[in-house]
Amino acid sequence: MDRVSYIWSEEELEILRENYGNILVKDIKLLLPKRGYSAVRHMIRKLGLHLVNNLRRYSIQKEFFKVYSEINCYVAGFIAADGCVSKNRMSLTLSNKDRHILDYMKDHMKYTNTIKVRGNYSTLAFNSYEMVEDLLENFNITERKSKTLMPPNILDDSLKKYFIKGLIDGDGSVGQDRV
Repeated sequence: MDRVSYIWSEEELEILRENYGNILVKDIKLLLPKRGYSAVRHMIRKLGLHLVNNLRRYSIQKEFFKVYSEINCYVAGFIAADGCVSKNRMSLTLSNKDRHILDYMKDHMKYTNTIKVRGNYSTLAFNSYEMVEDLLENFNITERKSKTLMPPNILDDSLKKYFIKGLIDGDGSVGQDRV
């Protein structure tokens, strides 16, 4: 394969920009016959394209972390303690004996995908750029939260206790130098 084939034409990039979020990636791939599925996904990430509608196989309440509530403060605290957050993805893995916590979160987020079970562990994972942005903006939860975690921006004292409860439930302990 010659090196020129690695360079995307402006026409191909425009096909991505116009169609991402309107049709499934596998269908976009059909519009780009010279590109493989992995190449299309890579270029979508490289261009920083995000879904602007609900064209997903599974649905989730994307506004879950937008407005403070007792439930989302608790969930955010739990994620701060034990979750994994990246650019547009959040995941939380717990022992199967704590699966009920993941079910609780899944139900309140109105997530229609299943919780994955592997061996003794269950994982709740989803992609949502909007939710990850709200976790950062409202709760100061970043990708490298174990090194950067700051108190959340919750002004209502009655809601702060739900965040702290989630933090303690997620971590399972309170120490002199950390909660």
